[in-house]
Amino acid sequence: MASMRHELLILDKVPEGAGEAVRAALDDCSKQHGFIYDVVPFFVGLHEQDDQGVPISTKYSAGCTGHSAGGVLKVKLLWVDDKHRGSGLGREIMTAVDALGRKRGATFATVNTFSFQAEGFYKKCGYDVLYRVPGCFDGSVEKIFLGKKL
Repeated sequence: MASMRHELLILDKVPEGAGEAVRAALDDCSKQHGFIYDVVPFFVGLHEQDDQGVPISTKYSAGCTGHSAGGVLKVKLLWVDDKHRGSGLGREIMTAVDALGRKRGATFATVNTFSFQAEGFYKKCGYDVLYRVPGCFDGSVEKIFLGKKL
């Protein structure tokens, strides 16, 4: 049998179709083991409204992206406009995200942050630190991985 050669590609951009091909191959592998790894993205956002509930603008005051898969909800990005921080919008979004996760059958949620960002906020939302990775950026910053049961 002839030896197969491979070319190692290291790129700064995912080639068109490559992400989908890797996802399909991972899905096939999961199915062979009896699991369906169905990645379902989500977005939860808040617009400013007037007293009648009419949006004032299309700009978001806060927003969150992520996905659910395999019974786990992953929060990828959470942002709250500076002028609304401390007003409860972040907690409102995270409460909605938790409810969405439960509705989708997730039993666990994950998020990660840097030590200069929102560790305290996520702890107030019920997340526990799972592990820390020291030495990020200039060496003084930690990457913090958090999770919680839903």
